[in-house]
Amino acid sequence: MAHVKSIFRLSGSLGEVTFYRGREGQQLARKKSSLTKERVDRDPAFARTRENSREFGAVVRAGSQLRKGASAFVRRLRTPELSGRMIQVLCKVRDCDQEAIRGARTVGGGLGHAKGRQLLKGFDFNTQFPLDAVLQCPHVAAPGFTFQLPLLVPASHLRYPKGATHASFGTCLLQVDFEAGTTAVTYSPEVGVALDRTATEVTVNPPAPATGTGIVFWMLQVCFFQEVNGELYPLDRSGNVLHILEVA
Repeated sequence: MAHVKSIFRLSGSLGEVTFYRGREGQQLARKKSSLTKERVDRDPAFARTRENSREFGAVVRAGSQLRKGASAFVRRLRTPELSGRMIQVLCKVRDCDQEAIRGARTVGGGLGHAKGRQLLKGFDFNTQFPLDAVLQCPHVAAPGFTFQLPLLVPASHLRYPKGATHASFGTCLLQVDFEAGTTAVTYSPEVGVALDRTATEVTVNPPAPATGTGIVFWMLQVCFFQEVNGELYPLDRSGNVLHILEVA
């Protein structure tokens, strides 16, 4: 690696030398690589590289399907690191695909096995406000996709952002066919509570069944609001929860 000392800021290639900017803004130069895209695409020595590239591309597309499929919930979050974290988990799910050969393994294939589904069950879209840290009382993910809080004292059992006066609970059923690239989603009615010390039972009725094909993701969202003159206004999206309750 060579450092460039010049009054000119250079970038790109000049002859056999490539000029570029380092992480700290310094001007660097290196010998131009002889490696070309055509060689990577055809040379048997890069077969493993091609396999990894195909599988990684499929993982990225699967992550995009998940996020876009539940976009109404995802839009209520502020999680700039979500895409990278989801790709990391989905790479592990892909590795659970026991049928396909290397280069052809997929997230959908991995989710065909219990180990792959378990990797996504419990996934928190917002690491700053994971469900277990926000909801500090027993909850029941009942058969039939009914979510229940048998005894909730909101002011005591919820970790909520400063200024919040109310919270809402809602679920969705997202069905993703990773092979076909299709999604279908349905949402439950949302249940709201005031953040006071009144003990209450919360039941979030199941959404209507999604009509698509593929893997079903049952997700829970908890959002916080502030009441001003009788109107509820959403608070900072970074304090909201989105959690995968079940993968089936």
